[in-house]
Amino acid sequence: MDDEDGETPAGGGEEKTMVVLLRAEEFAQQHEASKTFYVGFLQAKNDTWFPFCVASSPDKPRLDTLCVSTRYACLDELMKPYVERLSSVKNSMIHLVYEEEIENLLASYGIEYIGYVEDGGDSCGCGCGCH
Repeated sequence: MDDEDGETPAGGGEEKTMVVLLRAEEFAQQHEASKTFYVGFLQAKNDTWFPFCVASSPDKPRLDTLCVSTRYACLDELMKPYVERLSSVKNSMIHLVYEEEIENLLASYGIEYIGYVEDGGDSCGCGCGCH
């Protein structure tokens, strides 16, 4: 479902939220370790927390993509429809983490890809969602 630029539409607001799929290694090379990103977390009914992930394609049998964004609103827009439909999810949150913490999540959960969520708007890149 990717368009010509390798981006996938993820939301239906005035500005389209797009998800750019990157291999974990590409993401690490393109971003400084000190940069922060928003990452979603879900809480199962048994109180276990885990990162919000999606499948990189409809053909994938498992969730292999961690969604991250420098803008809180973009990730929130992407997560809400999933959280509302998943009856096994008790709670959710979006947390600001450093790139090195993302690397730890990738290793701990065997995640292959990063879904970089963006809206095409201007962002300062600070991770605070100020723009």
